[in-house]
Amino acid sequence: MPPMSLPAIKADSAEQLELFKEFQLGAVHLSRILPSWDLLFPFLFTKKKVLPPETKISEIPSLSYEFATPGATIRITVSPAFMGEKGKQPTQVIYAGEREELVATALRALLTRGEISAVMDEVPSARTGETHAVIVLAFYVRQLSKELARTDHTFSHTEIDQALEVLAKTHFSLENFIEGEDSEKAPSIPYYQKYLKKGDKRVIYLNEIEANQLIRGAYRAINNDLMLRLRSGPARWIYKYIHSEHRNAQKPNPDELPPPCNISYSLLTERGVVPATKRIKDTVFRIRAALDQLGKQGVLHKTSQAPLGYTEEQITAPTKGRRRLLDVIWHVYSSLEEVEQIIAEHSEAKYRSKQNEYRFSAAQRIGMTADARKELGKSRLAAPERRTAAKLIPDRLFSTQPSKP
Repeated sequence: MPPMSLPAIKADSAEQLELFKEFQLGAVHLSRILPSWDLLFPFLFTKKKVLPPETKISEIPSLSYEFATPGATIRITVSPAFMGEKGKQPTQVIYAGEREELVATALRALLTRGEISAVMDEVPSARTGETHAVIVLAFYVRQLSKELARTDHTFSHTEIDQALEVLAKTHFSLENFIEGEDSEKAPSIPYYQKYLKKGDKRVIYLNEIEANQLIRGAYRAINNDLMLRLRSGPARWIYKYIHSEHRNAQKPNPDELPPPCNISYSLLTERGVVPATKRIKDTVFRIRAALDQLGKQGVLHKTSQAPLGYTEEQITAPTKGRRRLLDVIWHVYSSLEEVEQIIAEHSEAKYRSKQNEYRFSAAQRIGMTADARKELGKSRLAAPERRTAAKLIPDRLFSTQPSKP
């Protein structure tokens, strides 16, 4: 008997949520980032990410860090995923790490290229009696596997499934500190609001923060293929940071250094990308290796003044012996191709900025999907006595059926 083949999901154009059609930028390999969401860092890039099941809950540490923004200080606290059957002692406690970041990135790429079904739904808000719009994604695990394999990430079906489950069980909370005002703390939410599975079918509800930013148009294009080919988490974060925050990017002359994008050790530790350590030099080698990966991918502009595509400035203080290393700043120079991409991204973002008004407001975008939301509600299965995840999946989201052997 030949193996069963699953055709690609072809979303119904009448129902597909087309968030990214109002301004097309570049080729199909371009995906999207959400600077104020993706530059928060809920991932842990260390091998010590699984705790033994007998660990007491009171002894399980959360990852917490603070960083300054122009208007406030933000604290993000990330709790690990408790893996195992509901109501029983967890069999594992896992922090979201590099595998989870790669799977989430691949899923975003499929969404923004329109290769998986995406509709909108209304769910209860953390505030009693209120609802908010969320984005619902429907896909097959094999689609994620194929997307990851294109950039040489060979995760098994089981590994991808576990990564999605870890993300759905990873909770984080945000707290705002504004000088002279009381702090504002948001309720703890999961990375994915809901994760349902039935055979090879998967349905994910994006969380309120990610969904709202996508609906508002707070996204920018990025070369997803290149980013996934970077082999270290810090390299990928630096790449996203440059494309988001390098506001004075200028096209370089062959032998001159353009304005740099500055990346510092203090920035990386503040954002949680690398852990703070007494031996800063150990981290310095790690960041140099990450920048070298960017250079090999053609992201950096190399000249006689900066043969590696960046220069390094060390901030030290005198002591009784050797000078103490306090901070390191890497002045990173983007290549011509990258600068052209960054300028185009900024132009696209400006098109939807508050100063110029979004072409479609959040209310208009939600209104445009009203019919899709109504259909989603109609096609839901009747609630069974025991609400299993499989029975909650709206089959309507999957417009094609696996072919029979």
